[in-house]
Amino acid sequence: MKRVFATALFLVLVAIVVANVKGGKDHADYHYSYFSDKAYFDQAYEKAESLPRTEVKSKPVALLVNQHLLASHLIAKTFSLAESRKVKTVFLITQNNWTAGRAPVITSLYDWRTPYGDIKVNRDAAKDLIAANLASQEEDIFANEHGITGIVPFVKKSFPNARIVPLVIRDSAPKELSFALAQKLFDESDGSTLVIASIDMSHYLPKEIADFHDIKVREAIANFDYDSTMSLDIDTPPTLRTLMRFAELSKAYDFEITGEANSADLILDPDILVTTSYITGIFSKAASVKTPTTITVLAMGDLMLDRNVRRAIEREGPGYPFKNIERFFLGNDITVANLEGGFTSNESVAMKDNTILHFTFDPSYIPYLRSLGFDTFSLANNHSMDFGNAGLRENTSLLKKNGFSAFGSAWNESNLSTVRTIRGQKIAFVGYHEFYDPEIAGVIKEIQRLKNLSDFIIVYPHWGVEYNQGFTKGQQEKARAFIDAGADAVIGAHPHVIEPIEIYKGKAIFYSLGNFLFDQDFSKATQEGLVLGLEIGPEKVAYNLFPVTMAKAQISFPKAALRQSILKSLSDGSNLMPGHESDILQGKLILTK
Repeated sequence: MKRVFATALFLVLVAIVVANVKGGKDHADYHYSYFSDKAYFDQAYEKAESLPRTEVKSKPVALLVNQHLLASHLIAKTFSLAESRKVKTVFLITQNNWTAGRAPVITSLYDWRTPYGDIKVNRDAAKDLIAANLASQEEDIFANEHGITGIVPFVKKSFPNARIVPLVIRDSAPKELSFALAQKLFDESDGSTLVIASIDMSHYLPKEIADFHDIKVREAIANFDYDSTMSLDIDTPPTLRTLMRFAELSKAYDFEITGEANSADLILDPDILVTTSYITGIFSKAASVKTPTTITVLAMGDLMLDRNVRRAIEREGPGYPFKNIERFFLGNDITVANLEGGFTSNESVAMKDNTILHFTFDPSYIPYLRSLGFDTFSLANNHSMDFGNAGLRENTSLLKKNGFSAFGSAWNESNLSTVRTIRGQKIAFVGYHEFYDPEIAGVIKEIQRLKNLSDFIIVYPHWGVEYNQGFTKGQQEKARAFIDAGADAVIGAHPHVIEPIEIYKGKAIFYSLGNFLFDQDFSKATQEGLVLGLEIGPEKVAYNLFPVTMAKAQISFPKAALRQSILKSLSDGSNLMPGHESDILQGKLILTK
């Protein structure tokens, strides 16, 4: 009953932000905020006072707040920390939530009515943006634009003497426009100006995945990493880019987080599969200091796109296998999988005779996989040579042409590794294939070579016994040898089922992640896989454990009971310390570096 009530409450609150309570404007020169009830916002400020205290080191220059009023207390806290009667102009920026209007950036020349009184628009500043062709006046869109109308009461309460310039930015706005807009806002600003952006973070994912994606959001903001903004799991990258660029121009390099929350916690339903997350903060003046960064890697097992998977794609389209988990691929610095086959122009033989285990993938799928978020593949497996050297050359050429990093060799003889550089950190991947040539000397030598050239080394072995839910002695000996040589993690594939975890010398060995996408529907074990979300930081590495399931060539997130069952089986089957066993049950293993 509690869960039903909480879910209903969430739906009601979300509905608040998609319908203007006033239903429009009754005066030609005014827009209205959501709620005419001042008590609602007073309660948000009261609740904010109970949150942990945040110290803002210097004068706020820009604010990041959420849009959803479900987390109104986070908005109130951020505004409270920055409140001032000296602020004269507020540029309030949000996304074009309903893709309304025509222009990439839309503004208004109307004043606003709020429960705390009227807010005048800064018409001169708005007209300057219009004259510079950086914004267009389109009033009709503001009636339902909750990224503005939900925030204006906070503006009036915390900055009572300020005038406002609302700006609504389309998601398609390019980086150049965001930068030009930020430059203009900076040129218009003085010591009494504040820029505020309303942005919600991760959407439509379970809380544990949203939490993982929020790591990259925090890192991108703190490091002014503009290249990452388009792949963040947030609702409006152009808005964030504009805010970050304005802060950077203002030398406001310090970003202090004022609050974080997830809708699952706020509605008291931790098992809900569809959530929204919130991060709020303040940019203030500070010297530019390079801070240690955390890199995130989404690592998965076997990816196969032939046979029955290919039939499903040809029938339903390339997005069919990933329809239920598309946003899973946002918000990660690196997304890596074992490519169980190759992209070639050869005709599929496995579709004609499923006993012929030669896999080729249609090259037309490549752009979709790239747009989805895949960027790195292991080719160290027993299917990369299914169509000989010609097939291997075609596959590697197509991957390189489309911007993928590939590593590993069927014979363990060339192209063993790739190194990805993210925010100055070098993450190395080394492939090993056990079956054509089980010798590991070349792989050991490659690990040793990379030790002084990279910050973290992940070995991706293709090994073990198919469908065996325990690892072999040979796997263990090789995994330990890789770590002795300098590897920081070992992540295995090939058995098509999840195998146990071992901690050796403080390093994690995942003997097999099982299938990520395959058509092996003959057992429960082959239809369950494990995806790892690695947080590689300066002092620790954390492994987030994300179970997935497959049915009819489509991947899904399991419901809470099945997710817990998969994690319990993994914990029970692994020889771990008691503390690590409980970590596995919670879906997160943390190791010091």
